[in-house]
Amino acid sequence: MSSTRIDGNAAGQSARRLAEAADIAVVTAGELTGEERDRCSLDLPHEQEKLIRAVAATGTPTVVVLMT
Repeated sequence: MSSTRIDGNAAGQSARRLAEAADIAVVTAGELTGEERDRCSLDLPHEQEKLIRAVAATGTPTVVVLMT
C-alpha cells in the first residue's frame, strides 16, 4: 500500500490519474477550526469539493475522511 499527498493547482488531474490506477482511493478533506473561529457554513472549500468529485468520477471505490 502506498500513499501520495497532492497539493496545488493540478491536484484534480493528479488525483484523477492516481485514482484510476488504484484499487481504492482515500481522500482527506476539511478545515481546521477551533473555539476561537466560528464558521458560517459547513461546506468544504470549493477546491476540496472539486478534488473529491474528480476522484469519485473515476469509478474507483472512494473513501472520504473529513477532518473537522
